[in-house]
Amino acid sequence: MRDLRPLFDPRSVAVLGASSDPANWGQWLAAGALRGAHRRDVWLVNRKGGEILGQQAYLSLEELPGSPELVVVVLPVGAFEEAIDAALAVGARAIVAITAGLGEVDEVGKEIEHRVVERVRAAGAVLLGPNCPLSLEQALEFIREDGCVEVTPTSIRRRKVELAAGKRQQANSQKARGMSSGYHRVTPRSERLRPAPTRLQRGDKGTQAPRASRDCSRAR
Repeated sequence: MRDLRPLFDPRSVAVLGASSDPANWGQWLAAGALRGAHRRDVWLVNRKGGEILGQQAYLSLEELPGSPELVVVVLPVGAFEEAIDAALAVGARAIVAITAGLGEVDEVGKEIEHRVVERVRAAGAVLLGPNCPLSLEQALEFIREDGCVEVTPTSIRRRKVELAAGKRQQANSQKARGMSSGYHRVTPRSERLRPAPTRLQRGDKGTQAPRASRDCSRAR
């Protein structure tokens, strides 16, 4: 039987695909992992480097100062297989893959999943995923300050509301920047919704449209 402790009680965690975008899963999962930083090492990995949530972001798993027991993969489907190989190469004993768009989409995705599963088993590691954020919530995000796990319909709905609020805040911020710069972004949708100009706005000459009373008189 494989050891599940690295999955639910890892000594070290790396979030591969951590993000500074509040509307991105990568930031939420990074924040969840950092809540346990007083009990375990937590490393954030982003190919752009820099700083995320006040923490250094490493460029790759190879640059980490230690070997992560658990690696959380929050990357697009095109980088999924390479990310799993990189996690196993640095000695990960457990992997949680948030990546979606594989076996649930087509046969090519299923083949990728099968190849990954074989490699994970051969390494003696465990894999949850892909496309299973709830498992990570159980392991990390819903750990309260007292160390207990809280996974309830209410807590899941609360997180969905938080994600939606983050997206709205980002959209409002972008809109505010556009207004402050003195122009508005024109999109095909905004063009469709824009009302047609009146005669006065077009500068057309001529009389106004007949009043309703004239139409009524003709109808009589």
